[in-house]
Amino acid sequence: MESCNRFCQKLKSAYEEKLAPDIKLNPKSFWGHVSAKNPNHHTIPDLVDHPVLHSSPIDTADLLSAQFGSAFTQNSRTSLPDPPLHEVLFPMPNLSVSEVMVFNSLGKLDINKSKGPDSVHPCFLKEG
Repeated sequence: MESCNRFCQKLKSAYEEKLAPDIKLNPKSFWGHVSAKNPNHHTIPDLVDHPVLHSSPIDTADLLSAQFGSAFTQNSRTSLPDPPLHEVLFPMPNLSVSEVMVFNSLGKLDINKSKGPDSVHPCFLKEG
């Protein structure tokens, strides 16, 4: 049994020595090794709701649900405050966009590119 432990220790040392020189080139492998050494990296710690300590999963879920529910509830538009008035230092100039300008821009789209932030594929815009 002792020889098995020594063998495993040698393998571990060899792996860590191989990992060390590549830390700057491949930090992901290093942090993967570090996180694998942490046995509690997938658990939520006990939560304190003064003065009660919540350790059961159901209590933790209820407490987090109440917290997120209070932070992300939809308010009615009538209860929103008026925005503060600010002096406009650099007014935006008037913009004019013609149909020809839009047509020219759409004609220049590369249909081999991926979707943009609007989630519309350029092929759809160009050929549609």
